[in-house]
Parts: sequence; C-alpha cells; structure tokens
Amino acid sequence: MELCKLTFVTGTGRCGTVSLANILSLSPTTLAMHEGQTRDGLESAERILPHLTLQNLAGYLEPSQSESILRQFRDRQVKQIQRERPDINHLCDIAYYYAPFAAVLPRVFPESKLVVIVRDGRHFVRSAYTSEVPDPMPAGYVDEREFTSHELFCAAGRLQPREDDPISDSWDDFTPFQKNCWLWAETNRILLDVVDQREPGRVCLTRFEELFQSEAEMDRLLHYLEIEDIPKEKRGGIIGMRLNARTGTVLPHPNQWEEERVSEFENIAGATMNRLGYD
Repeated sequence: MELCKLTFVTGTGRCGTVSLANILSLSPTTLAMHEGQTRDGLESAERILPHLTLQNLAGYLEPSQSESILRQFRDRQVKQIQRERPDINHLCDIAYYYAPFAAVLPRVFPESKLVVIVRDGRHFVRSAYTSEVPDPMPAGYVDEREFTSHELFCAAGRLQPREDDPISDSWDDFTPFQKNCWLWAETNRILLDVVDQREPGRVCLTRFEELFQSEAEMDRLLHYLEIEDIPKEKRGGIIGMRLNARTGTVLPHPNQWEEERVSEFENIAGATMNRLGYD
C-alpha cells in the first residue's frame, strides 16, 4: 500500500506554526498536527503523537542519540498513522522541537520533506520574553517567578549550551534577554546547516514575515507541499485572527531598544541574522 506524503515543519517557535497548522487542516486530504495534536477548526483536538519536549534538549545535548530518539518516538507511530488513514494523502507534523532532529530526518523518513520557518530574531526574542502569567505556550526564557507545571515541563526541554560551548560557564549569569538571543541563534544555526545539506526539492525555507503577509509566499509553500485544495479566503481568515499572539511583553519594539540591548543582540545573534539576510 502506498503511504501518504509526509512533511515535517519546524522553527524556533513563535513563528506562526499554530496558524499554519490550522490553515493546512482546512484541506480535507491533509492531516495537520501541531506538537503532536491534530487541529480541529481553531482548537487542538486529539493527541496522536507523543510530544518531544524533553527529547528536544536530549537530542541537542547528545546528537549521536538523536536518530534513536526519533525512531523510538516517531518511526512506528507515523507509519501507523499513514497506514490507518487512507482518507488522507498528506501528513504534516509541525513542531519547534524538530530542530535537533532535522539532520537525521532523511535517514528515518527518506521520502519526507522539511519546511523551516524563520523569523527576525529581534521579534522572536521580544515575543519569547513574555510577561504573560501563566504563559500558555512557553517558547523562551523569562524572569524568575512561580511557574505552572506546564511551564516547568517546557523549560526542562528548552535548549541550553552544551558543556563544551564557550558560553556554558557564564550561562547562569545570562539575562533572559541574552538567553533568548542565544536560543534563537543556535536553533536557526542548526536548521540552516540542515537546509544547506538537504537534497534539493526536499526542503523549503520560508520567512514568517512573508508567509503570513504575502499570498504569493503562501501559494509557494502550498505548491511545494502539493496541497492545492485550500481556499484563499479561508486561509486569509485564519491569518487575520493572529492566533497565539502575545498579550504582554517585557520588551518594547526593537526600534526602541537602547544601545546596550542592541549591542547584546548583535554580539550573540548577529552572525545568524546576517546569514538569514535580516537587516
């Protein structure tokens, strides 16, 4: 039996993946998931894949273990979905935690495609460094306070420097702002290395700023995915809702950052910003 197409979508978080999952779920022939849960309209529905929140950090700290982790938590489970859902022709698994596993995805799923969504690091840092209490979708480092069990669980799997990283000795002295700068830069470094090495036609990189503001860019992505049955007016309605938008931030708009903060960001994330072509 021919299995349906398989695509993994990843990024840093705070880059529109919830909206994209809801847009893709508009296709009657596509099963779209966000962090292991299907999308039912605009809400999370059934969980059909285990999340990899803790494995996110484990796969990063021990890259040699990333393939075995992926096989344990995805290989059999994904293939079971493909076999049991003859009504779909595309399975799209969307989650930030695929970054440490992106390099081994072709070995575990040779026929799969990869979509990488990038976002201007300054806006990611501002969004991740939230003042929302509690944070319903934790994506970055925030000021110390009393955290919910969900926030603590997400924090336990968040990337942090390896012991051999030069900044590991000073990591505990980093501010949440500095830690989020590193988190954005390191996650995108991993993904860009994969994009550079992945077989042509098996990877698509798109910018958050263009994907959700340009019909042409959304058309390009859907064409790459071979999903052509989503009406433009319906996907436009979802984009306009700004799903998962922040209601509180610690930082002002990057245009208003003081010189010291601009310098900190540039020192930590500047090289990755240049690599992505952000001014």
